[in-house]
Amino acid sequence: MTGINTIKRLRELIEKTTPHEINENLFRAHYLLARLYERYGDLEESAYHFEQAVDELLRLCFHSTKSQYRIGRYGTEKLDIPEYVQRRLGEYREKMFDFAEHHDFDASPLSMAPTTSEERRQIERVLEYTS
Repeated sequence: MTGINTIKRLRELIEKTTPHEINENLFRAHYLLARLYERYGDLEESAYHFEQAVDELLRLCFHSTKSQYRIGRYGTEKLDIPEYVQRRLGEYREKMFDFAEHHDFDASPLSMAPTTSEERRQIERVLEYTS
């Protein structure tokens, strides 16, 4: 598949996704578009899709690290976030930081992207304290 066809298919995926939907594929589509546009020399489009990828990753991280509970035999039990989810979110965040550093894009909002429930609690405490 050529780069132009890939760009077209990724843009179609983005257009089909509703704005309130939290979707890992939407993050990945924006990230790949940022990389493809950078490769073809269109830094304006690359920067736009990078910003969109940052927004989607933040939404994905906050959604994925939300505390979940279930009703067990002895009452409500808190479920841990699976390790593979934490690892995947950390890898995404690291890739975004690397891409931003290489192309002088602003990735500072990613420092607020939690990959574990503990990081999320710490960020929420900081946000609560500063507001």
